[in-house]
Amino acid sequence: MLYNVGISDTLAAALTAIDKLAGVQFDEKNNDKKIEFFKKNNLLWIKNEAFGETPAYAGNNTFQYPAMPQGISSTFLFELMTG
Repeated sequence: MLYNVGISDTLAAALTAIDKLAGVQFDEKNNDKKIEFFKKNNLLWIKNEAFGETPAYAGNNTFQYPAMPQGISSTFLFELMTG
């Protein structure tokens, strides 16, 4: 028997989670800081001046900001709340 298996280097976030995360999110320490997330091609995107960037899903509701200089990282941890 032959099985064709594809293995990705990174995890994909569940589509239902991406739907819940899309929208404007506010920094919990500073409500004046906000970031807009949107869904495109079943991926979560961060809106920027030009169009957007796709953060990498790191698991456990955490996304890593793309293209950061070596030694610097920026992550987004989402807590999905009821209601």
